[in-house]
Amino acid sequence: MNARHDVVVVGAGLAGLATAAALQAAGRKVLVLERAHAPGGMARSPAVAGQPVNLGPHALYLGGPAQAMLEDLGVPLEGFVPKPEDGFFQLGDALEPMPTSLWGLAKASWLTVGERFELARGLRRATAGDSAAQGKSLADWLARFSSPRVRSVLETLARVSTYTNAPGQLSAALALEQMAFAFAPGGGVRYLRGGWQTLVDALRPRLDIRTAAVERVISHGEVHLAQGEVLTAAAVVVALPLHAAAQVVDAPAVRERAQGAVPVRAACLDVVLEALPRPERRLALGLNEPTYFSVHSPRGHAAPAFFHAALYLPPGPPGDPAEARARLESFVDRVQPGWREGVREARYLPCLTVMDDVAREQPVSLPSPLYLVSTVASRRFLLDAALDAGARAVTALGRGASARSA
Repeated sequence: MNARHDVVVVGAGLAGLATAAALQAAGRKVLVLERAHAPGGMARSPAVAGQPVNLGPHALYLGGPAQAMLEDLGVPLEGFVPKPEDGFFQLGDALEPMPTSLWGLAKASWLTVGERFELARGLRRATAGDSAAQGKSLADWLARFSSPRVRSVLETLARVSTYTNAPGQLSAALALEQMAFAFAPGGGVRYLRGGWQTLVDALRPRLDIRTAAVERVISHGEVHLAQGEVLTAAAVVVALPLHAAAQVVDAPAVRERAQGAVPVRAACLDVVLEALPRPERRLALGLNEPTYFSVHSPRGHAAPAFFHAALYLPPGPPGDPAEARARLESFVDRVQPGWREGVREARYLPCLTVMDDVAREQPVSLPSPLYLVSTVASRRFLLDAALDAGARAVTALGRGASARSA
């Protein structure tokens, strides 16, 4: 059986759904294929104690490609922007306020005077661009700072901006670009009310989604399904994880990237509890270890509250999941002492893949009429990377729609 289509999108994760909806809005007729019975992938927000809670901490960067595409599609982005002044660095057993201004940095008594000046210089280089970062890893760039504590602060800020705990593999130039974007005036993130499931729910009804397993995508636009059916399309958008894309698309660049990939992973603890023991502590980042804590329920939110804690995993085997959970829970003990007594329900994800590979300066692409919508198809990070690639596919294919209708 052979059916002819305009555009076929393979994969109904959030990147596939948003790209498909944008293509449809640009005048293309789109069919979405998804092997799972429910779309959304890692953007689903399964309930914890009756509350929709994301699979690990998700945040939408303000001013990025993801926000731009979703707003263009009219997708509601309701939620709240966390305040930087609610943040702390965890240093041993102490929590120190996170400096958010030069005055705050001047008052940071946990740093020596010399360290404060060195950190100020480092932050200026990180956010204003530093030509010395070109061609270096983040670890190489950090080595230029004499204070171990200053290096730790800068690495922590790079890690929370990129979600990546691989300073030896991560490009310093890309990491600094992301830090400049994340900490720019008017920047930051938004935590979405109802979780990222709200994005999936807004996009899903607009699209023709078919449950089907794809076995192979041919370079001239044939999509072979598991049951022997073949779909022929003017264009195919491959919105799959990197290793899945390498299995279905005969593209050397994708195979090579998959073979050398350094997956970005985290152990995540998602917790719903009666109330926060220390409600003023809404964000904490570990300086001695790669840990993250953030409250994703808004201030004044009727009980219960919920938070996400994460341990950014280094490259290589993930290690003992029980040990990782113990480290996370011990970290939360310091941030929110007494939290265990109020837990309604907790969900532990010992090895969540956040990005298929550490961001690289050379993105991967597919030859037309195939388009790759993935975090490896852009120099950006997280959902912004995938939807940056999605926006470029929409631009290219939207031109085709305009020419066809003229």
